[in-house]
Amino acid sequence: MSHRKMHLTFSLVLILCGLLNSICCEKKQRSRWNIYPVSSWKISPVHHKIEAGNKAFAHKLFKTLLTEHPRKNIIFSPLSISASLAMLSLGTRSTTLTNLLEGLGFDLKVMRVWDVHHGFQSVVQLLKQLNREGRLKHRDMLFIDSNRKIHTPFLWDAEGIYGVKAHMIDFRDVEKTKKQINHFVAKKMHKRSKGFITSLNPHTFLLLINYVFFKGIWKMAFHANLKHKEDFFVDERTTVQVDMVWKKERIIYSRSEKLFATMVKIPLTGNMSIVLVLPDVGQPDSTIKEMVDQRATLLKSSDMRWVHLIMPKFKISSKIDLKKLLPKMGISNVFTAAANFSGITEEDFPAIFEVIHEAIMEVSEKGKMDTAKDMDSSNTIPCHTHRAAPLVVKFNRPFFLFVEDWGTQRTIFMGKVFNPVAEPDSTASLADSLCSLLDLHLPRFSISGTYNLEEILPHIGLTNIFNLEADLSGITEQLNKTISRVSHKAAVDVNVWGTRAGAASGLLSQPQALNATSAPQVRFNRPFLVLLWEVTTQSLLFLGKVVNPAAG
Repeated sequence: MSHRKMHLTFSLVLILCGLLNSICCEKKQRSRWNIYPVSSWKISPVHHKIEAGNKAFAHKLFKTLLTEHPRKNIIFSPLSISASLAMLSLGTRSTTLTNLLEGLGFDLKVMRVWDVHHGFQSVVQLLKQLNREGRLKHRDMLFIDSNRKIHTPFLWDAEGIYGVKAHMIDFRDVEKTKKQINHFVAKKMHKRSKGFITSLNPHTFLLLINYVFFKGIWKMAFHANLKHKEDFFVDERTTVQVDMVWKKERIIYSRSEKLFATMVKIPLTGNMSIVLVLPDVGQPDSTIKEMVDQRATLLKSSDMRWVHLIMPKFKISSKIDLKKLLPKMGISNVFTAAANFSGITEEDFPAIFEVIHEAIMEVSEKGKMDTAKDMDSSNTIPCHTHRAAPLVVKFNRPFFLFVEDWGTQRTIFMGKVFNPVAEPDSTASLADSLCSLLDLHLPRFSISGTYNLEEILPHIGLTNIFNLEADLSGITEQLNKTISRVSHKAAVDVNVWGTRAGAASGLLSQPQALNATSAPQVRFNRPFLVLLWEVTTQSLLFLGKVVNPAAG
């Protein structure tokens, strides 16, 4: 009996093992593209390299934005941008791939391309988690020209690894496509859009839109009933009236005399926090940009302090045309006619790639706990104690902000509040520049020029082609050939109907004279015949007679 029970037990164990194995195999097949679970990011061997690359890219991007837009509100999600561009790299090859990933901060000499995608799994999972929990709205929208033959594996990888589903669209029908994209964007963003896309190039191959929205909810609310108008000093000449809110709370505080800045770190709901950095009055741009890199120094020297915090309500947004911005950071090849997108299509054509990032952040006085009712004894300052008065930190001039995830210490948003009441930034678009009504007065003109470049080119280092040693075997198999004449002519005609322009270049190659001093002299100073021959076929193309060269 005992033997039968043991046999039955052993059989049940085998059956259970088989069931578990089949379940695991099925799960593995279903999660084919979820190659690394979110919990593995801490132990991944490439984690530190990915994190270092993301931080370097974020700081470089922030400083570039501060340089390009010194008098604008700025808000962007560096992690979201990095993940979108890493997704795009799945379809790039050769120098385009190298330039893109190295521009994102990854050294391909010490890590493989697939290591980058491996490392980004935790970033993708974090953004998805925040999206599911309603702490932010994040969306990548990829549009591909439907007139091209697209590799299906790229579509699988983009969706499976990064969660980005590509949408095929006909860019040649510009007006219809603009309406379709704007409708799709408005639907996915859950907002009314007056026209996210205002212009399109009919030869566009790829359009990538990266959108992220964040509305911060304080863990401890500000005093809603004590909101008041107060001055915000945009600069030494500009002052605006803003809604100021305040509260007293025990928070992380730091002061750096070296960086001339004050920092506070305020908890938000959902395991997130916001770091606010207030530069001292009159700090130059160079010092302000250094604060971006030295934020970690401020955090290391921080401690918990009672702070009387006064700050404005604000809602800021940025719409950034990354096609204009990224080349200034060294990421340029992907936007050129030589870009290699052979991972997406084998068709060889100049590919036009557009990429836009829009970020919106809103901060009000609302919080999970009401300041007046829900503050417990650990967060209040009893009136009968002799505790030192709280430090007053007043954000009444431009300041920086950084939204962080407590668990991973990753920066989800970076920004600068330059003017809390400024209209949302909507200046970035696919148009090369803003169109304005202009009363233009321009003369009619026609100009042309002819240049003998054999006299100019040697001055800029191009000398070899005019020497006997010049190797012109790629043009002709004949020996002793040199370039003796390089001519260029250009003309432009501008009138009331429009502009016409044309240009032509030519060169003359002939055998080098063996002895120029003994060469016979031939002078055409009387009427002569002209015959133009095609050398290869020995065909006579033109026949003429010059009687008077000045007759025209």
